[in-house]
Amino acid sequence: MIDLETLDVQPSAHILSIGACLMHDMDRTFYKVLGTKEQSRSISTSTIDWWVQQNQAAQDEVLIEIDVNLKETLEEFTDYIKGSGATSFWSHGDDFDLVILSHAYHQLGMPVPWSFWNTRDTRTLIEVGKRILGRDYEPDRQGTYHNAGDDALHQARWINRLWEELEKLRK
Repeated sequence: MIDLETLDVQPSAHILSIGACLMHDMDRTFYKVLGTKEQSRSISTSTIDWWVQQNQAAQDEVLIEIDVNLKETLEEFTDYIKGSGATSFWSHGDDFDLVILSHAYHQLGMPVPWSFWNTRDTRTLIEVGKRILGRDYEPDRQGTYHNAGDDALHQARWINRLWEELEKLRK
């Protein structure tokens, strides 16, 4: 499961943080804050306005100017992915997190560490689960909203719980 916090909603968005965990081993995580230092990526006023309205803990985590290099972070993230053995790459929506990361990899002339046919969307599965099971099975929230690491873990717990319920139908 991959989650981002950004300063825009476009594919070219400035990346504030990257969070990830393995669906089958949620103790194996990746979390890196890149902060607000210039990345040559897009920033929108509406997203900044949105961030100002979020909880202080989330703001304090990512709205900081630190010297973290995007290319080096993506290299670290690629190493995490390659070492994970993951074959599917999930995010909460099909047109945000993975699209932004792919754009950043391409912008920096780096290969994207997943194939487009191996991406998965939590929102679609959640909707299918609601229709088949009559509810979405979202677990109780742990951690800070809009912390990419906490959000990735929450989404992974949610999808794993849904899978368990859907598997019961096969028996």
